[in-house]
Order: sequence, then structure tokens, then C-alpha cells
Amino acid sequence: MNTLRACLTALLIAVCLNPLSASETASDAQGQRPPVFDGGVWALDVGTLKQYTDQDLQAQVKQMHDMGMRTLIIRSIAEHDPGQGQGDYLAYISNTVFPIHPAFEGRKPYSVIFRAADKHNMRVYLGGLPISQPIEQDYQANIDQWSSPRAIRYRQEIIERYANYRSFAGYYIPNTPDPSVLIANRCDPDRLLTATADVVNAVESASPGLETVMPIGLYLRPTGKGGYLYASTQDLDIFWRPWVRQLAGVDTWMVIDGIGTRQSSLDHTAMAQRWARDLAHEFGKAYWTGVQSARTFSDEQGQQHRQPFSPGELVRSLSTATRFADQTVALDYLGTLSRRSPGSSSARLHEAYINYIDTFKLAPEPSRVHGGEASVTSGHVGP
Repeated sequence: MNTLRACLTALLIAVCLNPLSASETASDAQGQRPPVFDGGVWALDVGTLKQYTDQDLQAQVKQMHDMGMRTLIIRSIAEHDPGQGQGDYLAYISNTVFPIHPAFEGRKPYSVIFRAADKHNMRVYLGGLPISQPIEQDYQANIDQWSSPRAIRYRQEIIERYANYRSFAGYYIPNTPDPSVLIANRCDPDRLLTATADVVNAVESASPGLETVMPIGLYLRPTGKGGYLYASTQDLDIFWRPWVRQLAGVDTWMVIDGIGTRQSSLDHTAMAQRWARDLAHEFGKAYWTGVQSARTFSDEQGQQHRQPFSPGELVRSLSTATRFADQTVALDYLGTLSRRSPGSSSARLHEAYINYIDTFKLAPEPSRVHGGEASVTSGHVGP
């Protein structure tokens, strides 16, 4: 353990004291902001319920708080009904619109989470309804389903149910369209943008004080010759600027998808995050980054698996994200970063992260850049 602590301390010092490259400006440094997580995203779905009791989830909220996190995003509150038809969503919370998913009957995990968040001074962002993917299979029908009066009513009913919890800070809209998919299938992105505006407006009308968080996906762009390229700032700006401009009700934009993986290398995501931060701030919005803690790969049978990052990979991704973001959140926290995450690799990553944040008590304060000269400043670390 002492060896691990020493290695992480050395890595932390190297990351924090490494000067910015010539292509980066002093404004890209976030002052004394340490490269740690401010929060996490939970996939509170059927698989999670099998691994965590309601008491376990309550303990997870406290665990996040003890790790210095104050933001909790719950990714979704329903899933698609395979039977479709009138019951096109299966709800995770009892309501008057959609049937409740059998796995959630007799359980009230959301109430447990909100009570724990109230106790530990956390901010909870309740997730929304997913759009059926791949969207190109029935583009207009999927959009109509997602933004239907019934879906709107379900969102508003759930928002109103939890409105009295002090920790209920906002609503997360899990909608990350892939521009290449829309273009390849001749889908009109304006239809999806209009539907998204309807959802944002409905959230605002249900509770005007809620903050709305919307993700931006960093998708690979097909070359047309069987290969892929990272999206350029021009590609991203052409598609996403109209969204940020027209969705005035969105308070925070958050880049997700593949940071530190094949989907988006650290060099690419640094470029994309600088672009996203500048765009969000241009319109007076906050900018967050969702940081991966694992990579996905397929085995010979085509089954998807997740391999948690090594501690060094996680620190490098966090260091890149923290340079630009107002907040950083861990994607799939319960799956790969919690103490109870399945798999020994996840458990080791959790322990390594605990030791990593402890190294801030041992390492010198990170440099701040002023006019090209580095100076060490004092101040406390953490929220």
C-alpha cells in the first residue's frame, strides 16, 4: 500500500506541476482546482437493482460524499417496453402514465437516494427518458414517442413528486444524437432539436427552479471509406452550436463519450473540451465533463465487456477534463468506481482512487500560471 501511495503521489505531482503546452493558454488552467471528481453518474437500472439493495444505495450516497463528491446524476427513470404499443415505456417510478417495470415493484430507491442526499448535502439531477436507438430505424416515430404528451406528463409528474427534497437540483436529458447517423439516414436534425426544446420547456414548467443538464457526444466521423476520424471543432460547431443557441432553457452542457478511449483520445478530447467550454460560456452556460473510468470491448462471441482504467489512465483523463470543465463527473460510477462495483479490477480502481485523493494531503499545491510564470499558491483542496 505504501508503494502504491508513493507511486500515486509521484504521478499526481507530475500531472499537477506539468506546465501547459505552448498551444494552450493560461485561461485553460482552472487555478487551484484539483484533478478529482466532483460527482458521478448512476445507471439506476434493472442490473443495478440486482446488485444494490435500497440500503446499499443509501450507503453509496454517503460514500460519494466522503470521497468529496457533491453531484449525483441519475441517468434515466424509465426504459423502453419491448412490446411497444400503448405502454411504450416501462417506468422505474410508480406513476399514472406508464406501467412500472416489474423489477421496481415494491422498491423505492429514488426516495431513499433523495433522503440520503438531503442528509449529506448532495445535489441530485434526476434523469429522463431514453430515445430508442438506433434512432434511424424509425426516426420520426422514435422522436414522437420520446416527446409525446404521455412522456411529457410522466416527466412532469415525477419532477413534482420529488420537488420538496432539498437535494433535488436539476434534470438530466439523456439525448446525445450522433450527427453522422442522422446525416447517413437523411434524418432532419431540426425535428429532434424541436422535440428536445419541447422537453426542456416541459421540465421548466414543472419546476422553474430546476437546472437542466444536456450532454454532448464526441462521436467518430466516418470517412466513407470504411474508416473513422475524430470530429473536428468545425464538425462539432456546425451541429451543436444551433442546439446551444436555441435550447436557452438548458443550464449546463456536458461532454461525454469515450474520453481517454479509442472513441476520443486525450489529445482530441482536450481540443473538443476547449471548444465545448468556450461555446457553453459564450452563451452564459455552465460546462461539465463526464469522465470515463473504463473502456468497452467485444470478445470473439461479440459480447460487450468493460475493462476499468488503470489508476494512471484515470488520473490522466481527470487531469485533461479538470483543465477545462466547471465540474467533472464519473460516468457509470456504480459500475466501475464504487467500492461495491462488480469485479476485482473495479474494486482495485476504487481503492486506488481513494489513495489518490489522499495524496493531496502529501503533494504540493498545483502551479497556477500568471503571465507565463508559474507560482505556487496556498489554499484548501476539495469542496
